Amino acid sequence: MTDYVAEILSEIASIAGSLGVPVDINPPYEPNEDELPVVVVYTGEEIVIEEDGMPAADWSAFWSLNPEIRVLVRRDDPMDLHADLTEKWGVMRAAIENNRLLDLIRPGTKPGLRKLPILDQEKPGIAGFVVQFDLDVER
Repeated sequence: MTDYVAEILSEIASIAGSLGVPVDINPPYEPNEDELPVVVVYTGEEIVIEEDGMPAADWSAFWSLNPEIRVLVRRDDPMDLHADLTEKWGVMRAAIENNRLLDLIRPGTKPGLRKLPILDQEKPGIAGFVVQFDLDVER
């Protein structure tokens, strides 16, 4: 039987790799400024979805996945930063639109997607954005 979770996480890593910069998956620490640019993938939680009326034998059939992709760059020049992040988002958005995620998620569901800025006041030299996914899958 196909493990759709593994295939979805492979697609997420492929999307992250579309930017042509190093990709780190589930790193044990946050990247430092001297490691930039970098794309960090967190595979996130896998949560069993329990629905009313679901037979006990099927309790582990449906799962919710919450991976995220963080794109981190140096925050030196504000104008260069804006152009760099806009270009990276365009490339990533195209990779998201042209992948197999819709074929892998649970039939009848839609993927959730959020893009949020990253500006950490404790790390003034780092900026970027995070793309968060909410995906339901049938195992």
